[in-house]
Amino acid sequence: MEEKPSASAVTLVNAVSKGPAKIGDWLRQRQNAALMMQICAIVEYSNILLCPRARRVCADGGGDMGRHYSTRDFFRQMPNRLLARYFEAHDVLAGLDFAAMKGIHIEPLFEAWLELPEGQRNAMDADFSEIHALSGEKGWCAIRDEAQWQFREKPDAFTAFVDAMGSLDDHSERAMTTFLEYPQFWKGATLFCHADTLPYWRKRKGF
Repeated sequence: MEEKPSASAVTLVNAVSKGPAKIGDWLRQRQNAALMMQICAIVEYSNILLCPRARRVCADGGGDMGRHYSTRDFFRQMPNRLLARYFEAHDVLAGLDFAAMKGIHIEPLFEAWLELPEGQRNAMDADFSEIHALSGEKGWCAIRDEAQWQFREKPDAFTAFVDAMGSLDDHSERAMTTFLEYPQFWKGATLFCHADTLPYWRKRKGF
């Protein structure tokens, strides 16, 4: 006797066929970040494929997740006060005077950074890369969407969050501030921002 797919599986298949936004809704209802990562892999590498146009958009940096990243540029882009908070939280570079660095002149920071052990740099660089990826319009939308979901029973708290973030200068500050002050939003926002950079879908013939 052939086993019938579960109602949950059918719902997921229907969501996949309609694109990342529907997948996001389905997963949020189950608060399953691990499954989100699996679905992203399925989307990119199995029978559900991105069309060539979408791949060009990502490669050209049309989505926030596709923008070029380098540690030096990240240091130039991010306000020194937020960098200081990040490194203080990781108990490194305590002797560096972040207040003395002006604008984009971050050479003292970069030189001190290179003196850190490679393993320590790699771990922090992974954080910086994620923060950079959420430092655009798509990233802010993902953060806001995740915050709205987690504050779904506290609308006043969500409004206060959006107002506080709106007072910051740009999306880079919003991404770093979220990373530092609202870690509960970070994983979901990162996963859904990645999904939102996969906007064009098509099925293989016969799938």
